[in-house]
Amino acid sequence: MKLNRMFEMLYILLYREVVSAAEFAEYFNVSTRTIYRYVDELSLANIPIYMKKGKNGGISLLPDYTLNKVFLSDDEKSEIVASLRAFTNLQNEKNSQSTINKLLGLFKSTQADWLEVDFSRWKDRKISKDTFDLIKSAIIFSEKLKLDYYNLKNQRIVRVVRPIKLLYKSMDWYLYGYCETREDYRFFKLKRMKSVSMTGEKFENNLKDTLPLNLDYSENKDEKIEVILEIDSALSFYVVEEYENYEQNSKGNYIVSLKIGVDELLSNILSYGSFCKVLSPEFVVDLVREELKNNLNKYL
Repeated sequence: MKLNRMFEMLYILLYREVVSAAEFAEYFNVSTRTIYRYVDELSLANIPIYMKKGKNGGISLLPDYTLNKVFLSDDEKSEIVASLRAFTNLQNEKNSQSTINKLLGLFKSTQADWLEVDFSRWKDRKISKDTFDLIKSAIIFSEKLKLDYYNLKNQRIVRVVRPIKLLYKSMDWYLYGYCETREDYRFFKLKRMKSVSMTGEKFENNLKDTLPLNLDYSENKDEKIEVILEIDSALSFYVVEEYENYEQNSKGNYIVSLKIGVDELLSNILSYGSFCKVLSPEFVVDLVREELKNNLNKYL
């Protein structure tokens, strides 16, 4: 308990320049004499902590004191710098490079630039940096957004959303937030946004601040359908990438199970071209057959 309090004292002092012994005593529910003992013990451990008397006095750390020698291991420092380097590729956040340089100086590190993260596809339509920054600001400052948006049914809709998080998933950016129309949490793909604007209306950010454990990334809340597919062995690389569980039949083709919403069903299955066959359920076989007939008629 004592050790935890002493470490917490240091964390607090890293954020506040001066804290009185009385404040610490009240915070930890101990006497000021106990706080003085903590200061002495930290000082003996070579932590540059000191006390100043007077009206504006209190307990402080030396101004030049950093996290370098006490809180962060070499591995932790490396992880921080690597994460920031990855962040520089996030929507061209080039200002992060100056932060990296400052941290390298702070850590007295010459760490190799060993990690490169590229969030773009080989061929991709970029998300506007202005759009990305506007959504980020709305999240940080708890301001509602108005979205002019195309849903999966190709309907152009307008939604007012309380933004919670930006999420990168399956090669796409999503906004996760509370939709006031649906009165529920939803995902909105940034690429489908025709326009985004702040409403000027604030909201209390007491909403869910973490994503649900069983996260459903689809914008459609309909019940999922389990579809059994036979995928040609020519797409072995794709099956290995996309599916954890699969079996191979006597022809060497892959039998996989896919759970998917109705709105995404046809586009997903047809994306395999002639390399995929629906085995079940029968009504999905009929849907695919009818869709293929309609497509063929366009070329007759």
